[in-house]
Amino acid sequence: MKSVNTIKGTGCAGLAHRARLASLFKGPEGLEISLTHEALPPVLLEVNAHLRSGRSKEAKACLNPAVLAEISGFLADRPLRTDLMYVTAKLLSQTGHVCEAESLWLAILEKETHPMVYADLARLIEQDPVRIREAMDHWRRACEMAPTNADYLRAYAACAQAMGDVKKSVQLLSQVLGLAAQDDAAKCQLLWRMNSLPEYNRSDLFEHAKDWARTYTRGVKPFSSFSNRPCTTRPLRVGIVSGSFVNNSPLTLFEAAWMAMDRARFKLFAYSNVPAQGVRTDRFAGSFDVFRDIYACSDQDSAALIRADGIDILVAFGGNCSGSRLGVFVLKPAPVQVDWGALCSLGLAQIDFRLTDDVLDPPDTQPCHTEELVYLSGGYIGYQPPPESPVVTPLPARSNGYVTFGSFNNHLKIDDCVLDMWVQILQRVPSACLALKFPAADDPGVRDFILRRFAQRGLDTGRVKLCGQTSYDDHLKLLGQVDMLLDCYPFNGFRTILEGLWMGVPTISLSGTTYTARAGLAIMKQLGLDTAFLAQSPQAYIDRACSWATGLDELACMRSRLRELLLSSSICDPGSYARSLEDAFQYMWRQWCEQQHASEEKGG
Repeated sequence: MKSVNTIKGTGCAGLAHRARLASLFKGPEGLEISLTHEALPPVLLEVNAHLRSGRSKEAKACLNPAVLAEISGFLADRPLRTDLMYVTAKLLSQTGHVCEAESLWLAILEKETHPMVYADLARLIEQDPVRIREAMDHWRRACEMAPTNADYLRAYAACAQAMGDVKKSVQLLSQVLGLAAQDDAAKCQLLWRMNSLPEYNRSDLFEHAKDWARTYTRGVKPFSSFSNRPCTTRPLRVGIVSGSFVNNSPLTLFEAAWMAMDRARFKLFAYSNVPAQGVRTDRFAGSFDVFRDIYACSDQDSAALIRADGIDILVAFGGNCSGSRLGVFVLKPAPVQVDWGALCSLGLAQIDFRLTDDVLDPPDTQPCHTEELVYLSGGYIGYQPPPESPVVTPLPARSNGYVTFGSFNNHLKIDDCVLDMWVQILQRVPSACLALKFPAADDPGVRDFILRRFAQRGLDTGRVKLCGQTSYDDHLKLLGQVDMLLDCYPFNGFRTILEGLWMGVPTISLSGTTYTARAGLAIMKQLGLDTAFLAQSPQAYIDRACSWATGLDELACMRSRLRELLLSSSICDPGSYARSLEDAFQYMWRQWCEQQHASEEKGG
């Protein structure tokens, strides 16, 4: 008898089920589904044939409402055939009939539980950005039934992260690495998430970064010779690789600086790793001498292009962020390679320098970096205020009769340490409320997760106001309704602090020892506000917030002068930032040139 092979995906080898689904999964490790042709209606066989041949449009055309009703009747006559129901659900999901597929998978689970059904249901539901909690519950059930399935654990970890449960996500990724020790993607994700938890110090992060780098670079042979002329007086070719060259990107913090660089001394190349379809990059195309799209290029082809362009200094913008294309840097296509924006050391021997400042990465942290720390003389933080902004409003507490604290940071930064401090502040200022704004607040499950954590600490959740995604103009207007921002720890805000200052709203920040825990200090120190708004301990953070909440005259005065203070600082001076960049790049290039000359003399 002929069979129809409908699916290849993550299976569940080793599970001993006696029901229909157990005999459904065939092939190596249970990764292929097989059914006889006679078992399915002809229309589903036709749909399957179209899908396997890449004809998705034709497959969808087969399933009109009348046909869907016929299939429903066919399955109703076979209520115990969970194998037929599963295959049908899979075909329906692949042709965009999401509701029908979800209903079928739920019907299967009423008759027979199976980890693959929970996994497929989770994948379907997580496509909806406001159903994270439901997807997470299904991944949890899949992992309970198949605890050694690394794919399920990865997906569960991603959902836990999206929910805001970073500790759970770290725990699950650690389980993944227990099953797949060489999973460099899981190591990279784990490193990123470790930066959000206070129990990890710089040494912990550095050791994990080196471990990730060893896995990530295994088997790679980087270029070791270059045709670049080692001359310190010629114009330099600087390339910036990023996945953030899109029109709505917040790169305004840095783009104004590189646009102000001396083009007689530096020729700037952009290597954009942005999906071309439906994404506009024209805002950035005019900011560079040469703008290249490498999204569809392999790492090897991208590296070859960079070498052909004769790039002297290649900059990885964004560290471990998605789209940064570190695989290109591992090949070492340029003689000097630079990290600009990673949360900690990348641990890669192919990255020579790290752009930073002596507040974010003090000199005594050099042993926790494989890269040489190069300090920008005017400070690392830069900001270009939006050209059109709401005016700074009077202190809201004056008209409201109570203080509004706020945090506009991503909810992933709200860990237990932060919650404990915020609750103590609200308990000491009983009339105050707390406004939280982050995109995922539009998800009812995430909202419930956040509010439940406040309730567990004895706080009336009616005092916590949540807001989700808005336009940028409305985002700034909402900031204007806040009296004081409360920073997160250990992952301080960067842009959120600067936006608050622009709208006249100061931020109480707790400073720590890691890079992410020193952003508030770096910003406030450049403005001379570190003694007013920086704390060195949780208790000092609480005390400082409460003190400002009772000093409304001083807070109103501060509000009226913050925008001008920010504008007149080095933070908003792209020309000064550009000169710092130029000096840093020249220093790096001199280092390489001296090495080449020394090598030539030794060889001679």
